[in-house]
Amino acid sequence: MPVVKSGRPAFVTVPILMYHNFNDAPGPYSVRPAVFQAQLQALKAAGFVGVTISEVADALDEGRPLPARAVAISMDDARATQRIAIEVLKSEGFTATLFVPTGWHELSRDEVVAFDHEGFEIGSHTVWHPNLVRMPLRRVEISQGKEHLEAWLGHPVAGFAYPFGAYHPADVEEVQRVGFRYAVTVRAGARELARDRYEWPRIRVSNDNPAKLVAELESYVQRAQTGQEPLAPGRAG
Repeated sequence: MPVVKSGRPAFVTVPILMYHNFNDAPGPYSVRPAVFQAQLQALKAAGFVGVTISEVADALDEGRPLPARAVAISMDDARATQRIAIEVLKSEGFTATLFVPTGWHELSRDEVVAFDHEGFEIGSHTVWHPNLVRMPLRRVEISQGKEHLEAWLGHPVAGFAYPFGAYHPADVEEVQRVGFRYAVTVRAGARELARDRYEWPRIRVSNDNPAKLVAELESYVQRAQTGQEPLAPGRAG
């Protein structure tokens, strides 16, 4: 793992998985609960250990060690079906990071607070989940969503997820300005660079065969570790 002069790593390799709904609905944004559980069991059998995305940031900022085969699970939008996923995560010994839009959500505020108390990380997803590229005047929701969540939880919120994965450089600058430690996108990859902390990649997961999912993650990890993963859009080299 490359290390900068400060002794902290320049990057870590951690697949961040992106989920939304957990039900039998068709489409790429829904995963059947039984499939989700089988995916977690396959990850565990392959030696992967769950971490929050803030723990990834801790590894880069403070040099804190990560499991040799760390994986971070994220869930967007605070959908009602994520109640099922939380119970599955608990039963299989995994944690997760939930990105919550504070004005548009199906989980109640009390549920979000309870999940935070149970050790799940809560990140921001704006207020009303706007497409920031199409509606740049809604950029104020970046700061407002953070403020709302911190009022709910009573502590700072570290992470942000761009709604629809859409953002301009000005949105990245605003995420940094308001004090987030990191932000995640929908760009596929597994390499989290310290310098690109506001454009970290994620891997969208659907009803993937568990063995196939593990094989795909192994491939992402190999490309990341060998420098074959494309850079973030904001980086030319």
